[in-house]
Amino acid sequence: MLFNSYMFLLFFFPVTWFTYFFLNRYHKETLAKIALLGFSFWFYGYYLLEYLGILICSIVLNFSFTRGMKKFCSRRRMFLLLGLFTNVGILFWFKYFNFFINNVNTICKTTFSDLHIIMPLGISFFTFQQISYIVDSYKEDLDYSFLDYALYVSFFPQLIAGPIVLHSELIPQFREKSRKRVDFTYLAEGLYRFSKGLAKKVLLADTIAGAVDWGYNHYELLTGPNLVLLAVFYSFQLYFDFSGYCDMACGIAKCFHLDLPENFNSPFKADSISDLWRRWHMTLGRFLTTYIYIPLGGSRKGPVRTCINTLIVFLVSGIWHGANWTFLVWGLMHGIGLVLYRVFAKIWDKLYKPIKVAATYGFFCLSFIFFRADSLKTATTIIRRIFTDMTWSLQENFYKAFDVVDVTYIEEHIPVLRGVLERYPATNMWLLLMLSFFICFFTKNSIERKNPITVKSAVWASALFCWSVTSLAKVATFLYFNF
Repeated sequence: MLFNSYMFLLFFFPVTWFTYFFLNRYHKETLAKIALLGFSFWFYGYYLLEYLGILICSIVLNFSFTRGMKKFCSRRRMFLLLGLFTNVGILFWFKYFNFFINNVNTICKTTFSDLHIIMPLGISFFTFQQISYIVDSYKEDLDYSFLDYALYVSFFPQLIAGPIVLHSELIPQFREKSRKRVDFTYLAEGLYRFSKGLAKKVLLADTIAGAVDWGYNHYELLTGPNLVLLAVFYSFQLYFDFSGYCDMACGIAKCFHLDLPENFNSPFKADSISDLWRRWHMTLGRFLTTYIYIPLGGSRKGPVRTCINTLIVFLVSGIWHGANWTFLVWGLMHGIGLVLYRVFAKIWDKLYKPIKVAATYGFFCLSFIFFRADSLKTATTIIRRIFTDMTWSLQENFYKAFDVVDVTYIEEHIPVLRGVLERYPATNMWLLLMLSFFICFFTKNSIERKNPITVKSAVWASALFCWSVTSLAKVATFLYFNF
């Protein structure tokens, strides 16, 4: 089920919220947790029931491993390794096995069949979350009930695309009695943030998505400047899509009086690659640092080893995002970028900040061409044409993709706007480009806004919510659902 769907907005969310707090109101706390767990399972298995079976099996297996550690203390390491290998094995089977077979066929000239394995939604997220729990269980004696653990893994706002939550951040909140009573301040803040996230997704990301999809499907028709615009617009699509999801996830959780960790902090304002990864997908960066980088030795074993560890972490990050060589190259580019920053940090840090921000953003756009392209050939062709084909001409189908119905309807009924659009047909594209730049580079994000909800902000959020709901012409998945 998707946050940006009528099923979720008009039925699932209000029924889940009412049921959870109704049961808590009459001190049926365990039953309230069971209900929330059941709704979370329904949310996950809504489109394909097989997904739900995989999730439940994963939860039972991992909880069993941690119970084994507790019961058989002398064999804790065995259960740790068994848990790690099982989780990595499940992830490999569903996400990478076909990729592995295809590459074996290419290299060895074999003809092994593709098994057409269906990858469960969000498997990378809930697998990493459970790996963190297994490792923490090995380090300390955790004692949570199966219900608390299952709800921690499957709590629906963060189940599909994060954030990657630690047990210490969520399970204690499930147990706090003060969070089980309806608090309208929490509810107002949650709905406000959810409305902002929904607007980012529906009004901005999905509008940009149509043009980006057309551009990557017909990149051979685009000149260098067109491809630069394509790369920039994809960066904004990804920004609003992921930022919108994070806002919606945190907003929904807050409606249940639960606080999820922040996962997105204006990454385009970053002035270095290091700063970028402190702002982009923050909980993934935390996981990779805590459970891979530090165990490898971190920065404690000299500069050469530090650089190697950094490259390993970003290669893992690349392959985590998808089973394609394009993601490996993308991860390697960011790993090399971070290594170069470490080497030349003293020189870099002396540069004028706007130059650093612009260069970091430029690197982001360039590297994410590999992230979006379906093959290395496509990505390298686009990059080559960006630097060699300087012909300035806008492809009509590209800029026409920004003429969405709700905007053009208004423009057609206002003579002045209609005249501008007839004379400058790419107006909507340029306006959206400027709006995207302004939002991403010059406005405060949800983390920075600490002011309480006012009547003005509530009216504004309500207007955005209504506009977004009326614009749900089609249900568009979130980009990170694929990971």
